[in-house]
Amino acid sequence: MLLQRKTFFGRGAQLAISALAYLNIGMALAFPHNQTGQGTGGLRAGEVHMAMNTTKNEARGQALKSELWKVYEELKAAGKLSPAGTDVTQSVLPFVSPGNSFEDAETTLRAAGFTIPPHPKPELANDPNKPRDWYAVVARISPFAESFPFKVSAYVTLLPQSPGNYTIVEKVTARFFVSGP
Repeated sequence: MLLQRKTFFGRGAQLAISALAYLNIGMALAFPHNQTGQGTGGLRAGEVHMAMNTTKNEARGQALKSELWKVYEELKAAGKLSPAGTDVTQSVLPFVSPGNSFEDAETTLRAAGFTIPPHPKPELANDPNKPRDWYAVVARISPFAESFPFKVSAYVTLLPQSPGNYTIVEKVTARFFVSGP
């Protein structure tokens, strides 16, 4: 059976976006004394740092995507994918780990192809009846892979330090789930 990979952008579009980002960063680094943004591709010093982080996180996201495909293929070949979920957290931690900023973690996951829902509303953060995991952000790629009649989805869960505090990631978990008849 053939597997279909989900691709949102063609390789050419990804390379063009990366090249433009590197050009803007390169211009900014060539003229670091210029704080007005003139001669730096319109980037100011703080924006240069942010652009460098974004580019680094996008590269990290592409590496995460490759790693997930490698792990998926290994698990599939070994027959270790389960409808109850197969833990792949150890494969994700080098790319998204506790202590990372939520913003960096989400940027990395988006670059890997994950969709990320909005954070739960702050006014719900003080509800003592909700379990702490309720405040987690669950990123997903669904389907990650398909082999008729089965579908494999990838999920990464980011738990904040406290309800409503989405600055630093406290815990990361990742799983593949198989669904089908």
